[in-house]
Amino acid sequence: MSIDDRKFSILLVDDEKSIRITISMLLEEAGYEVFTASNGLEALSVLREYVIDLMITDLRMSGMNGIELMREAHRIDPTLEVVLISAYSDIESVVEAIKAGAYDYIIKSFQNEELLLTVSKVKEKKWLQAENQAIKKRLENRYSSGDYVFRDPKMGIIVEHLEKIAKSNATVLLTGESGTGKEVLARLIHKKSQRSGQRFSVIDCSSMAATLLESEIFGYEKGAFTGAVAKKIGKFEAADKVYVL
Repeated sequence: MSIDDRKFSILLVDDEKSIRITISMLLEEAGYEVFTASNGLEALSVLREYVIDLMITDLRMSGMNGIELMREAHRIDPTLEVVLISAYSDIESVVEAIKAGAYDYIIKSFQNEELLLTVSKVKEKKWLQAENQAIKKRLENRYSSGDYVFRDPKMGIIVEHLEKIAKSNATVLLTGESGTGKEVLARLIHKKSQRSGQRFSVIDCSSMAATLLESEIFGYEKGAFTGAVAKKIGKFEAADKVYVL
C-alpha cells in the first residue's frame, strides 16, 4: 500500500503526557494518523507492528534517549524519517542528531505552523521516494518480453529464446550490424539471468585502438610494461566478480 492509499502515519514519542496529547491533537486535526509512546521500548514495539512514515521523538528521555531510539528504529525500518524535539538548543545535540540520520531538530518552543511545515516536507520527501522507487521498478522490468514492441514479429520469438538462454550458464555470442540492438538484448539476458544483481560491463571494441584492446579486456599488473604504474582490472574480471584492488 502506497502513501497515497493511506493516511501518512506518525509515531510521537515523549515521556510527558501533556506534550503527547497536545501534539497528537494538532497532527490528527491536520489529517495525519498518529500513534504515541511514552518511551523508547514502547516506540520500538509500535514500529514492529505498524507501518510508520515519520517518528517525532523527544531527545532527552529516561532509559533510551531520542538518538539511541532513532538508531534502533532504523534497524527495524531504515527508511523511517525522524524529527527530534527538545527543550534544549545546544549546537552539539543538533549536530549529533543530524549526523545520526535525523531529518530535522526542533526546539519545543516551536509554533504549530513550524511543526506542521516540517511534517509536510517529510511527507513530500517520502512521496517522492516512493514515486522514484516505482519508476525504478518499472525501468528494471522494462526488459520483459511483454513490454517490447517489435516491427518484426520474429523479434518476439528471439526474445523468448533469449529468456530461456538466460536461465543457463551458456556463453552467448550476439552478432549483427551496428544499431540492431545487440547491447539491448545482451542486457535482457543479464536481467533475466541469475546474475542480474551482479556487474554488467560494456566495451565498444570498434572505438578502441588495437594496442589498447587487450589491456582493456584482460587488464594488467603493475610494472607489466612501461607506463603501467598501477594494477588495472580488465573488463572480463570486473564483470566476473567483486574484486579488491
